[in-house]
Formats: sequence, C-alpha cells, structure tokens
Amino acid sequence: MKQKLLFLCVGLLGLCHAPIQVRAQTADHVVISEVYGGGGNGGAPFKNDFIELYNPTSTAISLNNWSVQFTSAAGTSWAPVALSGEIKAKGYYLIQQAAGAGTTMASLPTPDATGTSMMGAGSGKVILCQCTAALSGAKPTGTTIIDFVGYGSTVSYEGTGPTGTPANATSVERKVSATSTAALLGPSGSDYLKGNGWDSNDNGQDFVVQTAVNPQNSTSNREPSDGLFSGSAALDFANQYVNLNSGVKPLILTYNNLTNEDVTISTASPFSISKTAAGAFGTSLTFTQSELPTTSTNFTVYVVVNPSAIGAVNGLLSFSGGGSTPGSVTLSANGVTAFPTTKISAIQGTGSMATSGSFTVEAIVTGVYGTLDPPGFYIQEEDADWDGDLNTSEGIFVSQANPTVAIGDKVLVTGTVDESNTSPSFNQAAIIAPAISIISSGNPAPSFSSIDNANYSIAAAEKYEAMRVQFTSDLVVSDNFSLAQYGELGLSMSGSVYTATQIVDPNDNPETGTNFETSPGNSNAAAVTAYETANANKVIVLDDGSGLSNPSPTPYLDPVLKTIRINSSISSLKGIMGYGFLKYRIQPLPGGDAPVVVSAPRPTVPTFTNATIKLASFNVLNYFNGNGSGGGFPTSRGATTAAAFAIQRSKIIEAISQINADVVGLLEIENDGVGTLSAIQDLVNGLNAKMGANTYSIVKDGSSIQTGNTDEIKCAIIYKNATIFPEGAAALTGVTGQRPFLAQTFTTTASEKFNFIVNHFKSKGSGGTGADADNGDGQGFYNATRKAQASALVTFINALVTTSGSDRIVSVGDYNAYFEEDPLDLLRASGLVVASTSTAHSYLFNGALGSLDHAVISSSMTDKVAVQKWNINSNEPTLLQYTNTTYTDASSPFRSSDHDPILIGVNFSGALPVNLISFTAKEVNKQIQLNWKTASEINNSHFTVQRSADAVSFEDLAVIDGAGNTSTVKTYSFLDAAPLEGLSYYRLKQLDLDGTTTNSRVVTVKLNGEADRELTVYPNPVTDHVTLKLAGRMATAKSLKYEILSQDGVKLLSGKGSLSEINKSADRALPNIKSGIYLIRISGADETHVFRFVKQ
Repeated sequence: MKQKLLFLCVGLLGLCHAPIQVRAQTADHVVISEVYGGGGNGGAPFKNDFIELYNPTSTAISLNNWSVQFTSAAGTSWAPVALSGEIKAKGYYLIQQAAGAGTTMASLPTPDATGTSMMGAGSGKVILCQCTAALSGAKPTGTTIIDFVGYGSTVSYEGTGPTGTPANATSVERKVSATSTAALLGPSGSDYLKGNGWDSNDNGQDFVVQTAVNPQNSTSNREPSDGLFSGSAALDFANQYVNLNSGVKPLILTYNNLTNEDVTISTASPFSISKTAAGAFGTSLTFTQSELPTTSTNFTVYVVVNPSAIGAVNGLLSFSGGGSTPGSVTLSANGVTAFPTTKISAIQGTGSMATSGSFTVEAIVTGVYGTLDPPGFYIQEEDADWDGDLNTSEGIFVSQANPTVAIGDKVLVTGTVDESNTSPSFNQAAIIAPAISIISSGNPAPSFSSIDNANYSIAAAEKYEAMRVQFTSDLVVSDNFSLAQYGELGLSMSGSVYTATQIVDPNDNPETGTNFETSPGNSNAAAVTAYETANANKVIVLDDGSGLSNPSPTPYLDPVLKTIRINSSISSLKGIMGYGFLKYRIQPLPGGDAPVVVSAPRPTVPTFTNATIKLASFNVLNYFNGNGSGGGFPTSRGATTAAAFAIQRSKIIEAISQINADVVGLLEIENDGVGTLSAIQDLVNGLNAKMGANTYSIVKDGSSIQTGNTDEIKCAIIYKNATIFPEGAAALTGVTGQRPFLAQTFTTTASEKFNFIVNHFKSKGSGGTGADADNGDGQGFYNATRKAQASALVTFINALVTTSGSDRIVSVGDYNAYFEEDPLDLLRASGLVVASTSTAHSYLFNGALGSLDHAVISSSMTDKVAVQKWNINSNEPTLLQYTNTTYTDASSPFRSSDHDPILIGVNFSGALPVNLISFTAKEVNKQIQLNWKTASEINNSHFTVQRSADAVSFEDLAVIDGAGNTSTVKTYSFLDAAPLEGLSYYRLKQLDLDGTTTNSRVVTVKLNGEADRELTVYPNPVTDHVTLKLAGRMATAKSLKYEILSQDGVKLLSGKGSLSEINKSADRALPNIKSGIYLIRISGADETHVFRFVKQ
C-alpha cells in the first residue's frame, strides 16, 4: 500500500486541494488478513468460521510445512491446521474452521485448507507459523512465527492492543493503509480491492471491525489486480444548475503491473475531465507511463459537469490501456435546475445609475478588452431577452483581469453590480468580483442598436451603455490630441466643433456687435455656456480598446500619410458604448466591424490671384537653437535635444519655404537678438540655404535681446530684400510687462507703402486675479490684459499711420483671443477689420477648433487683401510634432508647429475701372444711407451694393446701373432700409461690360441697436418656449413671414402670420430642434430683422 489521497472541494466552482501523503508500511511477508469466528451463529452471514491469509509481495510463496493455529482468548494450547501449496503474489488463501448450529447461512468459498476449531465470535488468537506441530503458551514466540493476531478481549496480541471486538455478523479485517476504515475497505470504498497488506505489528492499529465480511480464497482476484480499475462504481453530482460548471470532483483510479502502452480516459459532454483540478478540462485524457506515479499505484482524474438541460443527466467515464481490461464509472447529475438570473435591463433601469447589489446574469460576450483600464469584457442580452424598453440598456461591463472569455461566448456571471466613481466602475455600470461560467461558444452577436447622429447627446447615450451600437450617419474627427498618448480620437456627430467664443460673442447678441466694455463684461455668457454644452452633446470618444499609454502601433492612422486629420470621416461607426475618464467612448470591435477612418486630404499651399506681394504670420513653437553651435540642449522652452531641434528646424524651414512669402511675421522665436548665433539668424541661414543665398533678411530689433522685452520669446520679422524694402527703423511698443508689438514700414518695388505689425498677446493660462480672473464667459484668464494690449495696439497703429505716412495696416500674430472675443471687438470698434470668418481656424484646443491667430487690417486694405489659413498644424495629430523624434517626417511641413500659418495675398494694383471720388455710409433714422461719386467710368455695366457683418462674407443688396463710359461726375445713392444692428461693412462690386468684376474699398458704419432693437428674443438661450417681440409698425402687422435657419443657413421651419401666430409656431417647433445656434428671420413689407438665439 502506497498513499492515500484526500480532497477538499469547496463552493460551486471550488477546486480540490492537493493530496496529503502518509508514509507506507506494507508487509513483506504473508499476513493474516481477515478473522471471523461467528459462523453459524445467530445473524451470521456464513455457516463456518474462517481465517484468511494475504500475500502482499510480488512473488508467490510456498505454504508447504506451514500451519495456521487457533486458541481461545486465554488459551495456551493451540490447534494447528496444516497448509499446502502456494499463495500467489497479491493473492489470498482461505482456511475454513468449524461450523455453528445455523444451517441457513451462506457457505464459504471453496477453502484452501480445513480445520475443526470452533473459534470465538468476539475473541481469540490466531498464529501463522512456518511449522506444523501444535504450539503452546499464551503467546508463542520464535523465528517460525510469521504473524500473530489477538482479537477482541484477549490479553495476548501484537503491539499495543488487540483488534476491535467482532461479533456474529462482523469480522476483523486488515487495513490497506493507516487511514483505512471499514467503509473504505468495503465494496463502495476507495480501498476496496487493494489488498490487505498494512502491517505495523500492532493489532489494534492494523485491523478494523468489518460488517462487509468477505472471505477470499486462492481463486479470488489478486489485489490490487493487474491492470487498471476504479474503486468507485459511480460518481454523482447532486443539486447542479443548468449551464453552470459544477465543482471539481476527484475520481481515484488504481493500477498494477501495467504494460507500457498509454492509459486513455474519456467521457462525453456535459461531463469533462482534467489531469489537474485547475487544469484545462476536455472529454479525453491520455496518460503516458512516465506520467503515472512511481510512489503510488493510484492516480486521480478530476471531473466536472456543465449540464445543458434541466433534469437528470447521466454519463460514463471510460478507461482503458496499459494492457488492462477496459472499465468504466457511471457519472450522473440528478436534480439539475435553472440558476436564478436577472435581466441586465432590470439592473440598468431607466435612470442614470444601475441598481447595486449581487446579481447573476446570462448573456453573450460582445467585446473583450484585457488591457483596458480597468480590464474586462462587455456582455449583452440575446435579442430574444431584450425587454422592449428603448430607455434601458441591455449590456453591462464585467471587470476581470486577464479575461478568460471570448466574443460569442454565452456566459453566466455572478457578481456585485457597482456604478460609482470608484475603481473599477469609474461611473460605468460594472459587475465586479465575478464568478464566470461559459455556457457555450460561437454564439451570434446581439444586434446593433442604431443611434441617429442628430439625436445623440450625453443624456441619450446612457440608454446604450455597454451595448453594441451603430451610428446612422458619418462622423468626423474633431480631436486627435490624445491619439499618440492614449490611442483615442474625438468624433463629432455633425461637422466641425468650434470653440464657443469663436462663434458666440460673450458680450453681444447678435455677434456683429463690438461691445467689449459692458460690466461685468459677460452679458452673453449664458449663450457661450449653452454653446459649450451643445459641443459636449455632439462629440464622443473613439477608444482603441486599450488602457496602455503610447500604444504601438498608433491606431487609426492613414496607412499612406501616417496621419489622421481633423475632419477625417468614419462611415457607419460600430462599436460598444463604453464610459471612462468622464466621457462616453466607443470601444472598437474586431474584424469587419472595426472602425475605418478615412483621413481628410492635406491642403496644398493657398494661392492668390494677381497678388502683388504675399505676407505671412507663423508661430514657430518655441524655436530655440541651443547655444547656436550645436550644444546648449535641453533648452528652457524649446527642443530638449539637438536631434529634436534638427527635426523642428527642418520642418519649419520646409513650411516657410513653401509659403514663400515676401514678409513673414514670426512668433515664439527665442529672444536672443539677431547675432550670428541667434535663433532667428539660424532660421534665416536655413531658409537661405534652401531657397537661395540672401533670400531673407531680418528686421533688426535688438542685437542681443529684443528692446523692451524680458520674455524668453519674441515676435520677429523677416523679409525678401529683393521685393520688399524696409523704410526706417523697426518700432517696438506695447503694454508694460508684456511682449511688445513689432512694426516695420515697407515699400514694394512698385513704391507701394504699407505697415506690417506682429503681435503676441498675453495667453489665457491660469493665475489671473482681479480684472484678469476668469470671468466665466469663455475668454479665460487675463482678458483685461489682452484688452489693454488691443487698446495699446490701436493707439500704436494711429501713431504709426502718422509717422509712416501710410494708412495701410496689416497687423498679424497670435492675439490669444478667439474670433468673437473682446480684444478683437475692441479692434473692430476702432475701424480695423479682422480679415477672416468665424469658421476659419488656426488652432485646436480641448477638442475644438478656433483661431487665436488673425490678420487685422485697416479699411484701406480691405479691397487689396485676401487672407487664408494653411491648416498644416491644427488639424494634424501631435505625434507628428518634432518632439516625437522617431515618428515625424522631418521633411514635411505638416505639424511643424501647433498654430497654423496665416497667408495674406496683397494686390496693390486692384483699382476700379472707374475713378471713385467718394464712398460713404451713415445712419439716417435707423437706416443706412450709402452715397458715392465717380469722376469717370470706363465700360461700367453696373454696381452691386454688398453688405457684411464681418467684412469677409458679403451679401448682395441692390444693383445700381452704371454710366458705361463717361468722363463727367456721376452721383449714386442707396438706402439700406433694414440694416444689421451693430457694425456693418459695405462695398461696391463693379462689373465691366466684358464681365470683369472689381471690388471697391470697404466702408463701415455702426447702428446702435441694443436700445432701439426692433426684434428681441427672450429668454436667450431658450429651451422649449420663446417670446418674440417686435417694435415699430411690424409689431401690429397681420402678415409677416418668418424662417428659422440653422447656423449654416439650412431652413428648418418657415411660415407667415401675425407676431402672435409666429410665437405659437416657434413654441411648437422648439421641442423638436436639437441643441445649437439658430437664426430667426422675420420680414415685413419693406423691412427684415434677423436675430440669433441658442437652443439648449
């Protein structure tokens, strides 16, 4: 006997502990294996008494000249029974003794020897002796004594005491091992058929009282027998749940004298087997001889069941091989019932929070994300199990490190549901500490839920949490800032996303006003907030399904361009609606459902028709060249290594050379003068090396540091000395403590003079206090300082016009103010023009486009310039920046900086084919009177009067016939009876008889409309109710026309009626309009009013 295996199985999914080893003590000689003295007595199973011998050795032993002798418990005279023949290895030998009075009991198996002793049922002594003569004495000794057994109440025995006391119906049986019990030795026990060879020479420890009296003779099977067999005829799993793995149960198999062939164990579903309790389970196992224990004749097979149906389940474990006769064990699982589960929709509910508590759910695995933070997988109810309520989610996240499931698995998950701001939920409904059972694999995925882009919002996303979703329309990339670091993109439901104050004026409604002084300076802040809310409700994150930082390779990049630009598109986006890091995010699916992003094309360099010269402004992103001799890295603000600077330098030079402007205003270049080792000289050296010797020269602004500038960066100007000539010295001025404005007067080869100014206003960064605190209107910190800089710039420009003798102003740079913010309104109010549109952008911040970079021009230049922003930087991901030395293309201008360059085409020869003496505009009784005179006209067909709210986008108002050809003075006029409120811009578009058009200069006029406004909308922003109020004769008009238009001019609603009827129609329409900015236009017989409002 070698070792006994003990197992402890715990829990529904528990594992069995490893076996406990006990030192073996198997006899090396023939032993007395069973003694029975109750034969023929009342209740006895057999007629005769018997003594059984067992040979635990591997060799047959001759019993010739041996005897078995018996005497009573106190006896000294022994009665021998002579033995003959041999006892086989692992075999038995049966000695029959006298019969009792009973005659109905069973006869013994054929005895191998027969005696006549009437043995005591409850006590006696037996000796196995290598002798034939009768022994004498209470306990004979000597070398011929092979074994001695004292049973019951005898006072003579081996060891510390006799065996237990048998009776008429019981025997004493020798153990298989120290831990053997009567039950284990019985027919259903694990020690059954394993022999009876345990001998510690202590009768009290080596025998048990056995109710299953089992006399065996020389023809009985050897124990353990040759081959493979099980000590258990059946293995039952009680009280199981359908589709749930049971606990692991061990089945011990015994082997003896196997041949060298492999042993095969097999079963069939729903049962499965494994070599280890925690191993992989299947339906077939193969054990080689080398895998079988060498210190034991036992090995264990571990069995589990996963019933697929309710009721009783039966199976068979079969074993064969090793030269053994095939055998089997009956497997069963009776009373299989359904595990109580809860539908996910009931857990998610219709509110914003899932129901917490312990639940069991059954669902399909839809996505597995082992490196997500936190890791886990998503599950969703099968279509047939959906609750039909569109406001409840059918999916949920299961938090599990190193997920053990696959997409398509049907699983039973038991765990605690949590939706909180703590790990691992992080405000996403999650099942934590799950117990998981795989029911089946390869199941079809649940259907996608369609999301209409137009109806998407943060609130609407909750009902899709953890579900497979598909968007009905294309989405566009709105943010790529975190692509390199986190592998994620921001997506917009409908077009570009703009910074609120790029579109909404914090102090004016409509935005055409130029109010910048109103106390506290945020009169329209509610509209800004509403716009920001609308932005948040139109974007979602596309994740990469990973929580890894700096994933490699970077996902979603165009395979050719190695970029993904803002406004790139994704069609029919599919994925799982997850939530993390305070945002809803789409987790990608594999295979054919994976997101495919089509990168927007990269723009070519803007061109200008008939431009006389070209100007530009470029923020060069902290261009610091170390010590100018290849060392000095890291720099304080720019490149940290010489290698990084080499990339930055190459990209900046490539960009400026492609722009090829005659004058370039530079920002964020190191403030270290203009010497041979300075940063600006280094840049010019590179440009001249690429474009030709002496192409660019530097406007001198201080030999070792810019005059009046203590900052580490400065504004600078370079120019082509072959086409542009500086006139006089550069001028520097500004607000104390801030970067100064840099101005230079230039003259062209055609003697056209103009003033070029470069600015870099105070940033929006944190820390401002008092008037510079964040006012909550979207303009950030230091708005008061920027307004002071704008005011100082106006004063500087006015003085520059006088000193230079030219009113032609082009002021460029980073104003750190978006299109509708106060500093730009202050410039507009002074008569300057911000030559751009609200949708022209140069910068990306917090996932929104906007323009901090502007070209501000005097009205005298409006008919001479065209402005374009070359989006080579703001639309590109940061991983292409020079700081990523292993990824970016040093020869490409794309992502050479974080701001886009501004290009300005100037045509000084663009005079009208008419001699325009004057062109004026003035307010007369809330109307605008335009007057102009011509001294002569050549081939003049007509004038088109045009009006604009921003000096960029003009609308036609009227066509006034021209005089054709004349040399006499002609006078023209036009009355704008329905002018725009606030500042308006007017120009003449003149058409020649041959079809050629030319624009006049732009004139500006301001209509003070806040107090006199004839159309008002309140509240603004609106929710589901609006009140429209008209003043003047339109207030009582019976038939007014109205239109509600989207921001881009799409008509959403129109009709006619009285003001009261229009109010009712608007109220009916508002609940069906999504959040955003809209226009309402109301027209009477001879006047029209337009008002902008925000729908929350």
